[in-house]
Amino acid sequence: MWADTVPYAVEQAVDVVALTGDVVDDQNKRYEALGPLQRGLRRLEEAGIPAVAVAGNHDFDALPRLAEMVEAEHFHLLGRCGEWSTVTVAPEGRSPVQFVGWSFREAHEQDAPVESFPDGRLRDDAPTVGLLHTDLNAPGSVYAPVSLGALRQCPVSAWLRTGPAQRSSCPAPPSATSISRWTWTQSTTRGPSRPR
Repeated sequence: MWADTVPYAVEQAVDVVALTGDVVDDQNKRYEALGPLQRGLRRLEEAGIPAVAVAGNHDFDALPRLAEMVEAEHFHLLGRCGEWSTVTVAPEGRSPVQFVGWSFREAHEQDAPVESFPDGRLRDDAPTVGLLHTDLNAPGSVYAPVSLGALRQCPVSAWLRTGPAQRSSCPAPPSATSISRWTWTQSTTRGPSRPR
């Protein structure tokens, strides 16, 4: 999937690539497993495309290592150590968009990350996109359980999320397809695709 995503992003000249966790297989977290991801990030950097990411339960330790190996200006790992963080992406000639994200610290996270959501630190002059790897509507889960209602209470324009169980979908608000003239794509098991 990553091998298809990078060329597609470069070909389409997207403004940013967002990764919502579990992009490194937890069964093969050695340096060799990070190689394709690192090469893809380097290709995005060469094309002037930043990448923002959060770590999931499978790559909670691998993505921070990767972040230390690549250019910090173009790869932003949000939410290190389980603390929400933000980055603003402002492509030339486009309106800025702020990303806010939270990353797994360990393979299991029983607390709901939205309980510590940083409302007061968000910009009010740009749309905000939340990045989260979480178990949706699964109280008691060990994978950062969050309810859809709790996500809707957070002051973000759209959520990009994945999770270990994928028991239910998290519909994006109508504005998610047109925030600041950005083009939204989603990655499926077959690679990137445009929403219909």
